[in-house]
Amino acid sequence: MSGLKQYVDHTGRLPEDALLGYIAFSLGADGEHDRELLVKEFERLQLDPKYIPPLSRAVDAFKKAIRGKQEFKYDLATDTEARIQFREVASSNPMEITLRAIMRETRIDSRSKLSWEYVGEATLYRGPRRNGLIDDTGARIRMSLDAKLQDGERQMLTMLGGMVAADYRRYLTTLEGTRVRAMILDYMRGPLQSIPLKPSVHFVPIAHIDELRRFSEAIGTLAGCRIELVPLVDLVEQREHVLAAFQEDNDAALAELVADLYKARSAKVTPKVYAALRHRYDEIMARSEHYAELLDASLDHTTGSSAVAQASLIALSREFIKEDS
Repeated sequence: MSGLKQYVDHTGRLPEDALLGYIAFSLGADGEHDRELLVKEFERLQLDPKYIPPLSRAVDAFKKAIRGKQEFKYDLATDTEARIQFREVASSNPMEITLRAIMRETRIDSRSKLSWEYVGEATLYRGPRRNGLIDDTGARIRMSLDAKLQDGERQMLTMLGGMVAADYRRYLTTLEGTRVRAMILDYMRGPLQSIPLKPSVHFVPIAHIDELRRFSEAIGTLAGCRIELVPLVDLVEQREHVLAAFQEDNDAALAELVADLYKARSAKVTPKVYAALRHRYDEIMARSEHYAELLDASLDHTTGSSAVAQASLIALSREFIKEDS
């Protein structure tokens, strides 16, 4: 039995000095994910908590709950269908009230509209401003219906109100799958220095394997979410594949930066804008050096792009100095 086979049989994995890195396949399932659980797992596993997405603001949760119930339908009478539309109306209430009028569209069939009628209101009562920020701690929603409604229609709209309230509470207290997927991507691209190969598929250098495993463990605590890891053996052919993927990704990042630098030059250059663009440039260059060392290769393919970005950054700095003086 070879030493390599003995090692694999004993540890269940390939020796890390034989690996270039790992291919990470991620899945962030749709659902209602517990943010507090994620916070605890990040703390336990010593992961960077700044990548955990915040919960939705009350106004965003309310608007999303409302959008999900547009076109709510029910039969008003024989051959007559009612469809509910929410229309935003202005409010000057000092308590920061967001107001939506509930309008009923009546149709005989799917094409002919009979009328629009006001049937009630959905209102979000937000908290007061504290230090310039809205305090959503006591935010609440209220559905009020027109007193002239018949009992059958009132019952349907009361049910609609309950559905809106349930969705509002869900969006306000849990993380959606879209936010979990965005967090996975941000963490892969940030601390783990990954290269995207396909949607939800990344290459992560071997230097980050410990943090990658801890991150995978944290994600696995969320229902339906996981990160599967496949080792990539350090062979010449694999290095060439990773190098090509890195160069494509790096060129795209540099091209985007150059476009933003040109935009910045056409507007007023502020210290904040310049610092943010300079930070992006430094991150891209550091990433290039990291992968050049990993792959033991000269990244000449990106030299032209980086030179253009550097020249654009210098030109922007001159504009900044000119305006400052």
